[in-house]
Amino acid sequence: MKGLNVDSNQFRLTKGLILIMLFIYLVINFSGLYDLLIVNASKYAQVGREIIDNHDWINLTIAHEPYDQKPPLLFWIGALSYSLFGVSQFAFKIPVLLFSLIGIYSTYKLGAFLYTKKVGGLAAFLWATSLGYFYFHNDIHTDTLLVNFVILAIWQLAAFLRDKKWYQFLIGIIAIGLAMLTKGPIGLAIPVFGLGTHLLLQKKYKEIFHVRWLLAAVLILIIITPALMGLYNQFGISGIKFYFWTNNVGRITGEYRSSSSDVFYYFHNLILLTTPWFMFVYPGIFLETRKYILKLVKKEKLQDSDETINLGGFILFFIVLTIARQKNPHYLIALLPLVMIIASKWTLMIFESDRFIKLKKTITIVNHIFPILIWPLVLVFMLWFYPEKRAWFWTLFFISTVGFIFFFLKSKGLRKQLTFLLIAQFVFFISLNISIMPSMFNYYSTFKACEIFNAEAEKNEILHSYRLRYWSLFTNSNNYGYWIRDDEKMKEVLKQGNSWIFTDEAGLNALNIWNAEYTVKGEFNHRNITGQSFKFLNPKTRDQHFKKYYLIKLE
Repeated sequence: MKGLNVDSNQFRLTKGLILIMLFIYLVINFSGLYDLLIVNASKYAQVGREIIDNHDWINLTIAHEPYDQKPPLLFWIGALSYSLFGVSQFAFKIPVLLFSLIGIYSTYKLGAFLYTKKVGGLAAFLWATSLGYFYFHNDIHTDTLLVNFVILAIWQLAAFLRDKKWYQFLIGIIAIGLAMLTKGPIGLAIPVFGLGTHLLLQKKYKEIFHVRWLLAAVLILIIITPALMGLYNQFGISGIKFYFWTNNVGRITGEYRSSSSDVFYYFHNLILLTTPWFMFVYPGIFLETRKYILKLVKKEKLQDSDETINLGGFILFFIVLTIARQKNPHYLIALLPLVMIIASKWTLMIFESDRFIKLKKTITIVNHIFPILIWPLVLVFMLWFYPEKRAWFWTLFFISTVGFIFFFLKSKGLRKQLTFLLIAQFVFFISLNISIMPSMFNYYSTFKACEIFNAEAEKNEILHSYRLRYWSLFTNSNNYGYWIRDDEKMKEVLKQGNSWIFTDEAGLNALNIWNAEYTVKGEFNHRNITGQSFKFLNPKTRDQHFKKYYLIKLE
């Protein structure tokens, strides 16, 4: 399958660049380990916590209610880590980072297997230092874990199709099973799209219809059985239908959930997730797609070296995501290693040959301008929106700036662009993880509410959420209760007593109408992390854009 022909002496990942990458990789990831969990990440952490509390690894719950949204593997990993290190955001995040080393290594090995070690090394480098990697290893989703098993499966099965070693087949199928145990049939779809496209275009029909795939189906079914058992126990046959159909096809049709009909949604989100490497990514995707379109138009026979695993896996799933009515940026994560292999292949060809002189100049110009824009963006946040006053932070910021200027002036060619784009990424994420995000958390009132509850509540008292769904309230409280969605349930809680309530102004008004006796323990100005408008960021107008939330103790 080898198909890249470039001068191997013109570019290589030097020890210096690798050391810089490793330093930045470790510092950014570890700086985010202590950032608080919000939204989906806190939800997944809570499911893992309740596995430990309930002593039940099959029947998943959240806030004491049955949970069916995702399969259990991420929650099992979180629960296992909690049992070893105690419940904390650190314990939830660190095992996912360790699993992601498998994904980085698999990206390298697949790139090296299909092309050269240089392609594999550069692809792993780009994937491990992209915005999509760093951000979603802080704000953890099931996709953060999914991508590792997907790329492992594709690598091992691609190797098996050539080498026919039984352990490659076994590892590849187990990886697909684990991917499906992480996020359902998507874990099967992407490897099938990639490998199936390649086999189909290469006209290897015997491989497609080989009986071994029946054995693979049985093995996968065995692996995902615990997820199916939990769903069936709690939801009956509708739980099985949800796993295989509603949670996947329902999101595509909008039958289950719908959020956007924007056909360009993933085009611009791909730029975001592959930052700062998007100027390598988009030309690579375009040139790879163009190559095979021209072959089809000219009716040229594909050579053995013409692999379509990465392109097929990317394009087919990208189309599915684009037509789906439910859209989220993190759905792209599982495709990013495939994208980075394509980008690395073409980036090396562009920079190591004379065929793409104009394109090379365009990429170079953009890559010189873009990282410079990071500095004013970060400074606006740290000097105006959320002023940073710690001297050590500004010292680190200054050292990073000097390093950026040094490499900008000293380095040449592709290595120069990789280095100062990486330093710009470092400045952005260190500022985000250490300064900007902690400042935003000051207005995310669930954390303050939990601090008060944990400090003042008796051991037998419970914290409920009335009308508001913030999973971080449960994740961070010592004794979590229920998410109360209706008034009748709230009236039952009033009769029981022994409870604290986190609610909004409408909830407080309802309690007053019912003549409930309570003490206000906390009144908060709240703002969601994802709702950072300019008027809110501006300190002069910030006070006009809060919601009022309350922590109360029922008497």
